[in-house]
Amino acid sequence: GARGGMRLCVDPHEVTMRQVIEAIQGPVYVATCGTAGPEGAACPFRPECHFNPVWCEAERILTRYFDSISLYEVVCEHKHPALTRGSGFEVLGPAPQVPDVPSAR
Repeated sequence: GARGGMRLCVDPHEVTMRQVIEAIQGPVYVATCGTAGPEGAACPFRPECHFNPVWCEAERILTRYFDSISLYEVVCEHKHPALTRGSGFEVLGPAPQVPDVPSAR
């Protein structure tokens, strides 16, 4: 908490950022295609929608992104996931700090 008094009761090495996000706000959704229809049903236009596959793939990528890093890596090691040349993610550390010193002329 803001003034202490709260403790994490799980190992932060084992908790992914997706688990943290979903615990706070619920599932990660990019679009509501699955629940935008009447009474929470799937969108009735979904079968012929040209954009649905785009949103579904974006959601899959975002889920994999948040699954690729632990709470410990983000908070304690200041790391973040980055997209690789393939279809995966690699965890990167903070950028090296460059001293703020005027250059000699």
